[in-house]
Amino acid sequence: MTTERPGTNEGIILSGHGQLNAGAVAVGRQATAISSGAAADARLQEKGLEDVRLRLDQLLRAIDSESPRLQQPGVVKSAADSITRELAKEKPDGSLLTLLLDGLAKNVQSVTSVLGAAEALRAAVTAFFHL
Repeated sequence: MTTERPGTNEGIILSGHGQLNAGAVAVGRQATAISSGAAADARLQEKGLEDVRLRLDQLLRAIDSESPRLQQPGVVKSAADSITRELAKEKPDGSLLTLLLDGLAKNVQSVTSVLGAAEALRAAVTAFFHL
């Protein structure tokens, strides 16, 4: 059971032309935020997978810049988050990455810059995992 006190704020309020840009944000009691993008970057650099890291960065930038043109931006961003989290693991699952990238590509077919970035990352992942 929660008890609220009038006039208390336990969230984030942005007003006017306020803007919040962050890699990870956590709000509320016992909240935690983890930036899987930074973890994936570090893991990929550690393993010498510069091409995969560059392709992932290109994909994430393309999704951000083309988000208004995507039919289902939430689905695409969720797939990209899953790909990023998988790449951040000690032992990423190449087959799972391929499935996630295929699903993402199907959802961005009408936006060629995002599709091209997804295909480039898929090619880099395929080469690394010998799929």
